[in-house]
Order: sequence, then structure tokens, then C-alpha cells
Amino acid sequence: MKIIVNWTSVIVIVVVFCFLIVLGIWLLLFGWDVEVIILGGHLTQISVWMLLLYLLWFGYIYTNTKNNIIEYFSACPICESPNILVKLSWGFSINDTHEVVCQDCGAKWLIKTSGWTGKIKTVKLVKPSDNGTGQEYLGKETDPEFWISIARKRKQD
Repeated sequence: MKIIVNWTSVIVIVVVFCFLIVLGIWLLLFGWDVEVIILGGHLTQISVWMLLLYLLWFGYIYTNTKNNIIEYFSACPICESPNILVKLSWGFSINDTHEVVCQDCGAKWLIKTSGWTGKIKTVKLVKPSDNGTGQEYLGKETDPEFWISIARKRKQD
């Protein structure tokens, strides 16, 4: 299993917090009156705490999302290959969408997770395998347990 992470939105948020910290320090050092100096101190403190909380929260979300996807997609439900590519990406919304691609059969899923917990909400097959297996599930949003049951059926057949 290979995991690729798109860090763009995380980097943008960290840069914004760092900018606010620098702005707060600048106001603290070069404020033109007492109120501005106090504002700079408060802005710096709040920004530092928000950055720390965001990084802790994101570490929790990243770990949970990765572990949940690995739990349900340790192997391709269609061809049982362990050769899986996971593309994790986070946006600025409450629900995040990630991709799982089987590198052997070519099947591709979009996985929606909770932005608060990293738990998988829905799984949608957007491309069946190259030989057409899974065509009947194309475009259907399902819960992750559905794909575990599909994999079990294939093993029994």
C-alpha cells in the first residue's frame, strides 16, 4: 500500500496562523499606543494556541483517516490485490474526499470522511476494474462495510 498526501490546505492554514503570530509580535514591539501593544500580545497568544490546537487536531484526523482507510482497503475488494494507492487530501470543508486506486485492476473509489473524526462516511466506486468487474456498483454511495462484504463474497466464490 502506498499513501500520497496532499498537504496544500494544511500548509495554507499553518501559513495564515504564522502570519498572524508575526503580525501580533510586530504590533507588540512597534505598537504606537498601549491599546495596540495589548492587542498585539493578545493576537500573538491566540494565534499560537490556535496553531497548536490545529496541529494536534490535524494529527488526530490524519491518523484516524489513514487507519480507517487501511482497515477497509488493505486489499482491493474486487481483485484482492494488496497493491493499493491511497491519495489523502484535506480541503476547507467538514467532509473530506480521498481516493483509493487499485494499481493492479484499475478500480477507483472516492471515500468521504468526517472532517472531525476521520471516520469513513461513504465509499463510491467511480471506476470499475479494467476487465469490467464491479460495473454494477459504479456510482453508488455505500457504507464501507459493503465493500468488505463484497470481498468476502469473492473469496467464497
